[in-house]
Amino acid sequence: MTGPDGQADGGKGKLFWRGDETGAMPAGGYANWMATAFQHGGKWDAAKVCCVSLFSYGIPQFSTSLGSGDADEHVAGYLVEFSDD
Repeated sequence: MTGPDGQADGGKGKLFWRGDETGAMPAGGYANWMATAFQHGGKWDAAKVCCVSLFSYGIPQFSTSLGSGDADEHVAGYLVEFSDD
């Protein structure tokens, strides 16, 4: 919402991924998605998720999250970027 990344692309924020599991990151970006990040059907269907979380099971990996605090997600935390502005 704030800072240089939040102001990128006319205030939409800095793009870090485009598409679903067949998508791609922009040049120079980083992406390491968990194999289960893009589920189709069920509780964590791709249409139901709201945000991205960072997991570390030996290596840092991105996954999708419901953002509801559901205990089944076992989310240890979220990355939040903000500025002093």
